[in-house]
Amino acid sequence: MDLKQSITIPIGNEQLNSIAASGLSRTTRTLTALLVLCSIIFLVARKWKNRHFEKLAATFPGPTPLPIVGNAMEFLLSDPERIMSKLIELKGRFQSPFRFWLGTKLCVVIAKPADLQIVLNSSKVLEKDDVYRFFRNTVGTGLFSAPVEKWKKTRKAVTPAFNAKLLEQFMPVFNERNIILIEKLKPHCGDGVEFDIWPYISSLALDIICQTALGVKINTQDNENSDFATALMRASELDYLRIYKPWLHPDFIFDRVSYAKELREVYKTLHGLPKEVIQRRKKEFELNKKFIEENNQNMPEKGKQMRVFLDILLELNDQGIQEFTEKDMLDEVVTMMIGGSETSAVTNCFCILLLAMHKEVQDKVFEEQLSIFDGENRPVTVEDLGKMIYTEQVIKETLRMFPAGPVFLRTVKEDTKISMSKYALLSMNKFRAGIRGWPRGPRPMAANLGGGKVKVRFRKKLLTRKGDKISHFLILPSSGIQETAPLISRVKRKTKHAIWPGTARRREQ
Repeated sequence: MDLKQSITIPIGNEQLNSIAASGLSRTTRTLTALLVLCSIIFLVARKWKNRHFEKLAATFPGPTPLPIVGNAMEFLLSDPERIMSKLIELKGRFQSPFRFWLGTKLCVVIAKPADLQIVLNSSKVLEKDDVYRFFRNTVGTGLFSAPVEKWKKTRKAVTPAFNAKLLEQFMPVFNERNIILIEKLKPHCGDGVEFDIWPYISSLALDIICQTALGVKINTQDNENSDFATALMRASELDYLRIYKPWLHPDFIFDRVSYAKELREVYKTLHGLPKEVIQRRKKEFELNKKFIEENNQNMPEKGKQMRVFLDILLELNDQGIQEFTEKDMLDEVVTMMIGGSETSAVTNCFCILLLAMHKEVQDKVFEEQLSIFDGENRPVTVEDLGKMIYTEQVIKETLRMFPAGPVFLRTVKEDTKISMSKYALLSMNKFRAGIRGWPRGPRPMAANLGGGKVKVRFRKKLLTRKGDKISHFLILPSSGIQETAPLISRVKRKTKHAIWPGTARRREQ
């Protein structure tokens, strides 16, 4: 027999498939083992590299995290109200500051005014959290959501638009808009029927901010441009909906969901009015700038025409001092219209609600108005506002109990010690920490302001509570003294002027 003769052994299809499957199985097992090994090596290396970070994080009290997901399961599939309730519950259990983990992201919550003051005045904690990017479709990169470097430049440029002299100049605007508000509210007086006051107050606030900061009348109180207010409410709802649903954070997923198209349409409506405002003011600026310059040169300081926020942007751009593109201009105007109106409108509405709930406080506000105006039906002056001491206490108490922005977020760039405690906020070179803060939880308003038990706790730039001396950080309307010191003054002034003098003086009519 020839040994070199080939021997053919027939193999069926089933045997071939079996051999192929066996090979694939071995390959799959090998790849799986390699993947698991690489993952273990990566996690061990990462844990070793960040041992300092985790050691400091462990010094904060907080709920026990699960592997990989951290404490995310406690917040998953919750609506905004439940998430806020959960944060308040955790604050009650652990006190401030405390921490929780969302996956590998550490979140530190601070609520004590002394700690807030350190954090919000620190140059190490200026960067806002990544979730602010979801607002950029609405407000772009204006002051509210701008990166730090752009925020610094713009804030410095527009600071002159928020001085006390400018606010005094617009007292006639406050008076005019207050009269319109009173006329709108008259049909509801005395009928005992509940009604929603938000549309009246929000349109008032929007008209005031557009006239005093942008130099343009839009007459929302007379039902003009009401599409803007409707679009604003819907845009806010959809933006927050995305924030509270982490699976919608990636753009490639969000762009495919049903309401992404709706949101794009809302943005078109929302940005229509600001674009119109910019174009109108641009034309006025070009026509009047030479006259204003010549007039101001020959005028004493008190008689000079003050520049509003939008004028400053146009002037800086015109002189080449700081370039603002059409997009930059739109972002700042939208931010001003939304931030400037919504903050004061929310505070006004809560103030009215609290006064309705606490008649003894309402009576004292009314008595103060009577003592100031002595029955006269005249325009309100700056001097009148300075006499509204008790009314200001009510406004501050409202800001403390119901801040317009109860939660804000920051990213830490360097280790930052807070208060005199052992705690330090951690440098986020590899990780990020969200700094969530809100003023102290509410106490009954009547206990603070009513029944003749009022304590004069508020003083200029100083608030004394239980022996602690703290500043505006207990009554922040927004996310920090660097951003909102002018805003606090503006909110208080607009609330005093636009609500109390007219409404309180006419309460018995």
